[in-house]
Amino acid sequence: MAERLTSTTNPRIKALARLRERKGRVAAGRFLIEGHRELTRAADASIPILEVVLAPELAAPRDLSLVERLAVDGAEVVEVGRAAFEKLSFRRHPDGVLGVALSTPLALGDLEVGNPAFVLVLDGIEKPGNLGGIIRSADAAGVDAVILVEPRCEAINPSTIRASQGSVFSLPICTADAAETNTWITHRGLHVVAASPEATTALWDADLTGDIAAVVGAEAEGIGPVFRSPDTTVRIPMAGTADSLNASVSAGILLFEVVRQRSL
Repeated sequence: MAERLTSTTNPRIKALARLRERKGRVAAGRFLIEGHRELTRAADASIPILEVVLAPELAAPRDLSLVERLAVDGAEVVEVGRAAFEKLSFRRHPDGVLGVALSTPLALGDLEVGNPAFVLVLDGIEKPGNLGGIIRSADAAGVDAVILVEPRCEAINPSTIRASQGSVFSLPICTADAAETNTWITHRGLHVVAASPEATTALWDADLTGDIAAVVGAEAEGIGPVFRSPDTTVRIPMAGTADSLNASVSAGILLFEVVRQRSL
């Protein structure tokens, strides 16, 4: 193992800290994966882990076993002190282990879908927590792939990874613009379904058993102009004074209605 790094001003620590920001991730082509669960799921999905940063005084025995596994797989182990690790961490109570992974973007043309197809299109999602929660629900619902249309945050944002509990590594996820996504959907003959408060058809009254591309928009603007004329528009019936739902909640309801109908 290399020399233990304790200073928060160490050049290597400063370089790793730049991966906390999108600009740094883009420039380096790398991103951070923090936490035992998330790092384990990345390893299980064969995500290329280049380095493992370990703070022994914060780590549990299971973290040490994970570090050993990743080291065997070729990751360089960097041991750091508590202060140095906390400079890299996004968590109030970090568990002392994080990975540095190689960013390997997936192209739209590389996506494969099942029969029937089940694709989730996220149009302009702006909050990492929402994005991570939606991806976690998509993973649980058995979605084939997720397409991020002109997103304002990344799937590899550390907050997204944490909110997804590592599900970002279990699903094919790609980023594309609206026009090419629409062309891809049309070419594959997918039925576009979008939720809207103005729709007259209740969610459970629509037929969602075929080849589906479910579209969810940002909370502020909703679905963009390219997707505003879907094949099917549905509403999620709501009581009380609420006239809208959190994007993550809406996506979960829509996805699991597809699951329910396909299980009948």
